[in-house]
Amino acid sequence: MDLQTLGSSNAAFGVDLYQKLSSENPGENLFFSPISLLFALAITLLGAKEKTEAQIKSVLNLEHIPNGQLHQGFADLMNHFQTPNGKWELNIANKLYGEQTAKFLSEFVEDSKKFYGAGLEPVDFVGSSDKVTSLINEWVERQTKNKIKHLIPRNVLNALTRLVVVNAIYYKGAWKNQFRKGNTKVGSFMTASKTLSDVPFMYLNRLSTGYFYSDDLNSQVLELPYEGNSQSFVVILPDLQKTSLEVVEQRLSKEVFTTIEESLFRETVNVWLPKFKIEKESNVKESLKRMGITDLFSMKAADLSGMNGEKDLYVSHLLHKAFISVDEEGSEAAAATAVVITLKSAPIFRQPVDFKADHPFVFYIKDNKSGSILFLGKVSKL
Repeated sequence: MDLQTLGSSNAAFGVDLYQKLSSENPGENLFFSPISLLFALAITLLGAKEKTEAQIKSVLNLEHIPNGQLHQGFADLMNHFQTPNGKWELNIANKLYGEQTAKFLSEFVEDSKKFYGAGLEPVDFVGSSDKVTSLINEWVERQTKNKIKHLIPRNVLNALTRLVVVNAIYYKGAWKNQFRKGNTKVGSFMTASKTLSDVPFMYLNRLSTGYFYSDDLNSQVLELPYEGNSQSFVVILPDLQKTSLEVVEQRLSKEVFTTIEESLFRETVNVWLPKFKIEKESNVKESLKRMGITDLFSMKAADLSGMNGEKDLYVSHLLHKAFISVDEEGSEAAAATAVVITLKSAPIFRQPVDFKADHPFVFYIKDNKSGSILFLGKVSKL
């Protein structure tokens, strides 16, 4: 299976979840990692059966891919992301923490390791759940270079916890065309509530880069590649004279990302981009339930018998945190997900286009080869 097939599914899932999270938190900043959630849920999918399996595959837009190809496809995607490159850093890690007295099917354990590199570490949830909480959180901190802390709060894990599936992702990339710090000036950013705030704007003069105006979205779209051209930072900036961020969000779809990919052309652009940091904890469990994954979180209906041969497990918590920092040098982003399983063209000279991101916008970081959306979010206020 080619990487673009999974990339397309990842983009569709990311947009669907974005719209759910955004509608639940209007006017707030949003940031999460579709790919982190996808890996954690794909590992969980190894143990899901019957209706539980069908619901997960449907919401993740994977129902058209046979299981035999699906998990090998994720393994290939992992290998693609982990390919060493001195120009950027991208690390994805998966791990299983299992109750030491519990019995897990060898096929589930072996496939988790084979396809996802997720080794099983026996731990004592029954007698030392607080200690295990610290152990998992410390692993996440190491994998994300201390950007994601306290992923699992106290009292989430207990004597009934049988398995925790954890994914961590870390990315750091330098702009291909870096902003000069001396050009950064304070300017006004109009928030979603129409108030003005003073924020530092980075500036690039006459940058030749990927750009187009989307008539469907009534928005400017700007691509800022990272060094090495393997990943890009893309901004969708609504034209406030014609539309709003809310309307643009409603029109987002997998096809929009494809159109952006196909429509970008090299243009000379004056770029103003705010420096910003976002740290966000998202209630993805409730959003996924509204999207159609219901049995997985139900003590009555969940079927995770592919993990231990019994129907006595369900997902009690799905935790997700994400972080991003954007400055003159580039971007640093990280995210972590924990699934807690419990016992039941050529340049043409033109006048430069002005691209001034001084009002709310959507942004994402994409992998250019697979089309996978690594991180997705919006800036509503600064």
